[in-house]
Formats: sequence, structure tokens, C-alpha cells
Amino acid sequence: MKANNPLPVELQEKLIPQLSSPNLDKVLLDALPGSSASERFLCKMELRRLAKPCLRTIDLRGSVEGQCYPFQFQERTHYLDSLALEEFKRQLTLYGGFTQGVYEAVHQMPNNYRVMQEQARAAQAGPPQEKDAARLVSDRYLAQTILFRNYALRREERMNFVIQLEVRDEKAEHFSATSIDLSVSGLQIKTGLTRRFTPGQKLTVYFRGLEQDYVLDKSGLGYEVVRTEYKKDNCYLCLNRTSDNLDSSMDQFLQTFIHGNKRRYKVNLENTFEAVLAKGYEQYFTTVTSSLPVFIDDYEKVLQPRFLLLNDRNQSLYLHWQKAAGNQLGYLFRPGRLNKWRARPGAHSADLLYSFCIQRDGRDYWYSAALSELKNNPLLHQTFLSYGARQSSWRVYTVQCQRVSADQSHAPSTLPDSLGQTIRKLNRPTSARLMSLMKHLRWLILLTDVTDEKARTLYQALPLSNQHLPLLKAQAHPRNQPPEPIQAVSFQYRSLRQEDRYKLSSRARLSVAGTSIDAVTEDISCHGIKLRLDSQITPPDVLTVSFGEFQELTTKYRLKDIPYQVRHWNAEKKVLSLQLYRPEQGVSEQAARFFTELLDKNKRKLAKDPEHQDSLELGEALKRIMVTSAANPCLFMVRQGATYVADTIALPGPEHRFPAYCLHESPAGSANLSMLLTREAGRYFIEQLKGLSATAEARHLELYIVKDARQPGKAVNVLFRDQLENEGLANRLISLAQQKGTLEAYRLLLTRTGRPDTSGFEAELKYINLYASHKARALEDRLWEAGIVCEILDISDEVLQRFDFKAQENADLSDNINNPA
Repeated sequence: MKANNPLPVELQEKLIPQLSSPNLDKVLLDALPGSSASERFLCKMELRRLAKPCLRTIDLRGSVEGQCYPFQFQERTHYLDSLALEEFKRQLTLYGGFTQGVYEAVHQMPNNYRVMQEQARAAQAGPPQEKDAARLVSDRYLAQTILFRNYALRREERMNFVIQLEVRDEKAEHFSATSIDLSVSGLQIKTGLTRRFTPGQKLTVYFRGLEQDYVLDKSGLGYEVVRTEYKKDNCYLCLNRTSDNLDSSMDQFLQTFIHGNKRRYKVNLENTFEAVLAKGYEQYFTTVTSSLPVFIDDYEKVLQPRFLLLNDRNQSLYLHWQKAAGNQLGYLFRPGRLNKWRARPGAHSADLLYSFCIQRDGRDYWYSAALSELKNNPLLHQTFLSYGARQSSWRVYTVQCQRVSADQSHAPSTLPDSLGQTIRKLNRPTSARLMSLMKHLRWLILLTDVTDEKARTLYQALPLSNQHLPLLKAQAHPRNQPPEPIQAVSFQYRSLRQEDRYKLSSRARLSVAGTSIDAVTEDISCHGIKLRLDSQITPPDVLTVSFGEFQELTTKYRLKDIPYQVRHWNAEKKVLSLQLYRPEQGVSEQAARFFTELLDKNKRKLAKDPEHQDSLELGEALKRIMVTSAANPCLFMVRQGATYVADTIALPGPEHRFPAYCLHESPAGSANLSMLLTREAGRYFIEQLKGLSATAEARHLELYIVKDARQPGKAVNVLFRDQLENEGLANRLISLAQQKGTLEAYRLLLTRTGRPDTSGFEAELKYINLYASHKARALEDRLWEAGIVCEILDISDEVLQRFDFKAQENADLSDNINNPA
């Protein structure tokens, strides 16, 4: 629900009945005199959004002044007070049914606590200024802000409970207060604004409202102020019991009291609800991110890459290097580079990494260089970029270095251990076995492919001379010193149909480019196999496999020439991990059905692959570390009608520049994305979201923001690179930015989400459903609605570097450059 209606209520109610009128454009023109066509278009889109049918449930309990009662409408039970019920019926008549506009209008009643709080803030700020139509419409671009792995962990259940309290401070002064929620060792209270409190202050609380029915200690309970918040006419205090005032009998009383009344007064689900929402978005992020996380050990002051974490989106980056002889990926992380990256960690201090490969005499020669290395030698810098960009294997990567710790792998639930054995198991620390594998992890490097064909043409235009090619040898990968292997680890994701693998040996035969190779299966699953080959091969993308021994077991299925996609192979290229290619078609479908039946009938006889299970557990632990150290903003978009709207944005640390624009003049807990979603840039961006496939590679967009030095926090101009007709216009844009202030460039990586996987927070979702089933349904609906994930990567250094060199118009460029190897 939006914080404010983007159209004035009077105008909205006047226009809604005209929505289906063929003269709507004329009605809008009369209602919004002086407005532009784009502003009227946005108003029309807003009216259509408000008229969209709503499937949500309204529950105003605890949100309004007044008693709420159940009200049945269209097989859904809403909880409304008398004012809200009257407005609900009025809006139903206006809209002709339960729509998004009805839902939002009911939440805007004057007795709503949130509305009263906003009115109080507006009154303190003075009389509101007039807003034009564009400003009103921009409010719809507010997105909720979240932080990954930043949810509160509760040791105990908190129960919503309101009673009268008497509080004594350190000066022995007494004042009255009201409780909000209660736990065995904590308390949240509300009092007036006549006093000021500081964290650490000691208070004594007397439960006067309970003394009428229970015999309590007359000396009260000692508490310490943990957090204060001032809202409207009240001060809200979060308190913890002091360690010198613990009383086992009082603990037992509170525990029994909460357990006996929590179904009547309801437990406080706020932090659990926020945690489930964040975990759902974390799960989307980790499965679609295109960055390759590489975890670095720091043992005896020696840095060495240890693990890398794979998902379906970053496989192509990994396979590009795995196909190279000896798996060249380890050469990118040579000790000298790692030490430089370690010296300046952070999202904004990212480095750039360039690489290419050339072939000579049947051999591959690989080269790589970081921008921080090339800057020290301008001639090498120009030669490397010009020559490398002419090779088909040219790649450009951003490198982001973050400090991490193995302790970040511990991700307990937000539920207390007292709820049972299942929750205690979830809250256990990371196992000693996994911690021993990760005990030396100190750094995480995110490697992201930002190769761009238009940028390549600029690099290719740089002057190049044969006499300078020997300079490249300093950046060559050594051929006689194989790099240290990096263990590739995957994590389990139910929606991607990860399957248990079973140990089973059987003869098979591969066919690659007309050549047959004998092999033996090491493990199998319904849609995948691992094969050990008798001889080494260069793995193609797709190959065929025939299962002679399995074919002897069945005449029902044809198990010859089954197409498989190569997903992974070892350094010797003799062990392949394969996945069925197009399993819903032809012989692939027959193979999937055969292996499904085979495993279903023999699961008790077959042993699961222990290495696979260990790898999944390690992958889960590394995934938690990666999420904790997320370096880039991540925007989640939902579909509304024919367009998309911003729902939530996950923010990284404060060192990233992009969130500064989002948070400028935005309400607390929200980000204003109007600069990205309005005007020509916004229309272009929304158009690019259409047609995305859940299985396709990420779609890359390049965003430019011109920042005015005279107006910090505000953008002067926002546009996408593809909106410019040519690179010359981009060059002039940079010149304009340098005159006005600065230019910031971002790569937006767009991917479509799959279905949500709730296995990671299933216990918390069941807990919410137990006490507020309507909230659990709303939460699941919200996660299902998330359709697009947009990672926002700062590439300002690469763009400025791209235009830093100017190709000489009359440069004598040779068309026959010799290989430097």
C-alpha cells in the first residue's frame, strides 16, 4: 500500500466513474489544465491501478482508534471499525467492486494511527506548499527499503499486551506509562513527552494493571532503556530486564502468563514478518545474481582463492574460464592483485579487470590486467586495451572486495528456542565441520562481467603499434605454473528442482562431434548424471549419451543418444556433470521418466552422494556470507496491469552512491525512485522489463546520472545509454557533466524471478500463519508478485575510462598486428 494517494481524493473520485468513458482524455484535459501529455498519461495509469481488482484482506486491528469487528465480503473476512466500514461500503459503490482504490481509501481514514502521525509531522513542518500534478504522481514511485540479514533475532516470544504501569527513574521520580508488548526479559512501553530518556538509563517498573488480579513483588522489576523513539505525542521505550534484578519466580510467572494468553492478545509478529519478507527477497537475489562470488583465504598472511559460489546465472562466467586449459580463473587472483584489492575494500572502491586470449601454434595464451596496474604505465595501458579489444575473447569485469568472516554463515531463525526442538535445531550455530573449512576466510570478491560491444569499438580505435606488443608479456598467464584450484560450490534451491543424487555405477558411451568415448556413471538423479570418462575431451555445450546397461533393463524406454547439457567438469576434463537437455521433449523425456522410476523403486538400496550433500551445506553457508556482504542495491519490481512498479529495494552499505538519490526527501523506510521510473528514461526502463524470460541471461542496461555540484543529492539529468544515438553524444554528455558537476554511470542487470522457495523460512511462515493467517497469506502473495530483480552496479570508473582516450583521427593503425606471444 502506498503511503499517500498519488491523486487528490476529490479528483480521484471525480475521474473514476469516467475511466471507461471514450472521452477520458478530454475529461483529464479539463481536470488538469496546463498539464503535459506525459502527466495526463501517468494520471490515467494511476486511475487504472486504483480500479484494478484487489485480492488482499483488510485488517485494521491495532491500526486505528476504535474497536474492529469482522466483516464478510466475497468469501473474505475483513476487520474494520465503524468509520472504515462506512467508507468501505461507499468506495464499493464508487468503484463497483473491491479494488485497489477501495483498499487504499479505507487505510486513509482520519482515525488511522499512521495517518494521524503523518498529519502531526506535516503540522510541525508548517503549512503544506502547493504541489503540481507531476509531484503528486511521483509519490507512487516510493519503494520500501530493506537490508539483507538485518532482521532482529528474538530469544523469547513477545505478546501484545496493554496495561497501566507505574515507572520510577534513577531520581526516584514516578510517572505513569502504558505497556505495548511484553516478554519474559523485555518490555515496550509508551509514555508522554515530558521526559527525555537515554539508552542505558535504569528504570523500575510496577505492573499496576496486573496487581488487581495477581500477587506481585511490591518492589517492581528493574529494566534498562535499550532504544527510544518519539512519535506524535508519545515517547516509546524498548526495555530489557537488568541482570542484577533477575527473579526466577517472576520469570516463571511471566512465561506462564504469556503462554496462557498469547492466543487471546496475539504475539507480536512484526520482526518475524519483516524477516520472512527479507529472506524471500534474499532468496531471489542469490539465485539470479550475475556476479561470481570468490571467497579468499588469509592464512599466515598469504591470500589465496578458496571457494566460488555458483548459480544458474553466473555459470557462463565460470565456464568461460573453465574451458581454458588448466582452468585459468585462478590466475586472475594472483597475490599482488589480491593485496591491492584488500587494501581498499568497499563497493565504491571497485577495480576493473580486463582479459583476453589469443591462439598461436595451436596453443592458447591468456592475458589479464587490472586498471590499477595499467594506470602506472600509460603505454601498456593503451596497448593492452587496443589489442585486447580486438580479440573475440575480450572481457571486462568489475571487482568488488569485501571483508567477511565465517561467523556470518550463522543464520538462525527469528523465533525463540522455547518454541520447540525444530526451532532449536534451526537456531544452532554453523557446524564445527563447516567452520573448519571456512575458518581462514577473510575476503569476498564479487566478479561481474560488464563487457560491452559499444565500449569495445572505442578501445579498438586506440592507436596501436607492433613495437609495443612485447609490453603485454608482463600481463601473460604463466603456462608452466598451474594456478591453485578454486573449489566450485553450489547451493540448493527448491524451485530450481535440485534433486538428490545417488551413487550408481553403469557403463555408458558419449558421442562428441562424431567420436565415441566410453564412460562410467558415478552418480545419477532424475535429470542429471556425473560421468567419468576413459579419455580426456574438450567438453562441448551439448553432447549425447547412450546407456547400454540401463537399456538392457527396459524395453519401455529408449535410452540411446540422449542429449545432455554440460554443466561442469574437473581440471583434467575427464569427469563431467551433465543435465538433461530439454527434458520435456522426445528421448530426453523418456530418459527422465526412466531414471525417475529407477530411483523411486530402488531408493532404499542406493546411497546418496555424501560429497554432494556436503557441498550443498557448504554452499548454504557461503550464500549467507555473500548476502551479509551484499555490495550493490537490488530493486524488486512487481507487475500491475500492463506496467511494472517498484515494490522493494534492498540497500547495501552507505559507501554506495546510488541510494543517496533514492533516499533524498523520502519518508523513513522508503526510497523515491521517480528519477528512474519517470519521463523518457522511465518509459524506456519499463519497456525493457517486458519479455524477460526466467531462464535467459540477465539483460544489461547502462544508466547515466548527471549530478549538479550545486544541488547535492539531486540528479540533473537521467537517461540510458541506448537512448543516445551514438557514442559521440555520450562523449558530449560526459563533457556536460564535468561542467555541471559529475557523471555517475550504473549497469542495471535485469532478470525475471522464478517461483519463491519458502523452505528457508518455512518455520517462521507457519508461526505467522498460526496467529495471523491473513498476514501469512498476504506475505506469500507479495513474494509471488515479485517478478523482476534489478541489480544496480556502479560502473562509473569503466565509463570514464572508456572515454578517457580519444582515438586519433589520422592514426596509422595496422590491419596486420602480430601476436605478442
